[in-house]
Amino acid sequence: MNDEKVLQHQLEEWKYLNDYVNKMDTGYQQTFVLIVTLLTGIVAFISKDMKSTVVYGIFLVPPGIIAMLAYVSYQFRITAILRGHLAALEDDMNKMLHKDVHLWNSALVETFMAHNNDINSKMMIPMMVFIGGLTIYCIVVTYLVLNKNFLCVVLWIGYWVLIFALASIVIFPFFKNECIRAETYNEKRVVRNYKKYLQMKQCSFKYEDIEEK
Repeated sequence: MNDEKVLQHQLEEWKYLNDYVNKMDTGYQQTFVLIVTLLTGIVAFISKDMKSTVVYGIFLVPPGIIAMLAYVSYQFRITAILRGHLAALEDDMNKMLHKDVHLWNSALVETFMAHNNDINSKMMIPMMVFIGGLTIYCIVVTYLVLNKNFLCVVLWIGYWVLIFALASIVIFPFFKNECIRAETYNEKRVVRNYKKYLQMKQCSFKYEDIEEK
């Protein structure tokens, strides 16, 4: 396949994936705002009457926060994977063109988003402050609801241990996204790992076939 044909395929893939990433960025921002508004509305409604059975709905808010974070974390991970792949595509296309034409996901993102961007590095702070405040509120209210006897307090502790365990599973991947973006840029390593995983699957299938026989 000649360079012109390769360049055509790369450009088509770049257009499709870049458009996909842009739509994802817009989509998760809108979803985040919608979920935050919904959770805030639920908390406000529950807070009106702390003596009614409606107050037990507060126990649904923390799982809702975790679900929101899981969705955003999933979107961030896909974005990181695609940004790395798109950066590699841009570098390959620039080499064929003998000119730095495509720079958005490579040079520009690395220079002005990953670095030299205080807003980008601190954009998670307002979200974490909001989630932290909402979590503290939920901790206090759930304690007031269950502070009836020793068994209820144990149940309250168990509930929050579970919530924080799930939250840690969801939150930690956020901090690996930059590493993932760098890893996906190294296409040779990605393909090498892909082939290794594929061989592992094939060996697993062969082993299962032997057991069945």
